[in-house]
Amino acid sequence: NRASQRGPVVLILDDLQWADPGSLNLIHYIMKSSGINMPILILSCARPEFLEEQEEFVQDAEKIHLNPLPISSEVVRKAYPVIREAPEPILLALAERAKGNPYFMEELVKNVLATQDLTFSGDPAAIFPPSLEELLKSRLDNLSLEGRATAYFASIVGRVFWKGAVLAAFRGSPGITEALKVSSHNLVGKVQGALDELMEMELAFLRVGSAFAGDREYIFKHAYLREVAYSRVPEEHRAESHLAIAKWLDGRASPERSINVAHHYEMAGDFDRAQEFYTRAADHARSIGNIEEADDLQYHARTLPENRVNHGE
Repeated sequence: NRASQRGPVVLILDDLQWADPGSLNLIHYIMKSSGINMPILILSCARPEFLEEQEEFVQDAEKIHLNPLPISSEVVRKAYPVIREAPEPILLALAERAKGNPYFMEELVKNVLATQDLTFSGDPAAIFPPSLEELLKSRLDNLSLEGRATAYFASIVGRVFWKGAVLAAFRGSPGITEALKVSSHNLVGKVQGALDELMEMELAFLRVGSAFAGDREYIFKHAYLREVAYSRVPEEHRAESHLAIAKWLDGRASPERSINVAHHYEMAGDFDRAQEFYTRAADHARSIGNIEEADDLQYHARTLPENRVNHGE
């Protein structure tokens, strides 16, 4: 509200389909309060199923349906002037492989620029990975050893991650560091260098401000990129990383972040601590009026399995 007193405000929300009930309630409150002299435009993106599931939430919104990009070489040429001189067959094959997905197209163009000769004369389709998942795996594979390891540990933290949490995951995950053959020598310097590499490759970005004072906060460029990175973490070693991250967050997280701590303890198999933090999250949700969310969190806490983690340090 204070920001809107200085002039009109635009609130941009991406991937609204992943918002929790409390966040949706807050957005709905802001929408309904717009009549009290608060000039604000809320611009959000969501998958079609969100519009169906949240029909009441979006009934007052102006809906713009975005279709896939046209499968056309001219679209590629206009969107990416850097490859406008590429042969027509390559531009058309790129458009066909992207199937109208702007993010896939962007990553394909970066892949071509990084690894291919634009005068390629064979089958153009052969130079492109068959799917966005395979393309993102390829981009991760092109990172340095430390860059890949850092991306994997960051993906365990979440789409938003912190340097301190990544370092904690490194130090508390001997199984993964051994599997990836990453040395712990000069770890702080290696991780910072790797984070710089992720930013240089436009796989992650440094955010302005941080949830934790004195600790840099980053975000993966896309949620799907984070999912692909997480899928490459050896399953048998994920729990140790989640536990290390949970312990790092444990003494730092504010009440509204209790659910993040709970999630990592749950993924680590420490259900006693997970239950404790889910209960804290439920209490916080209830304190700010999110009764439905509080009840869901409390129910989840009560239905967790019996603990399988030894609390001994």
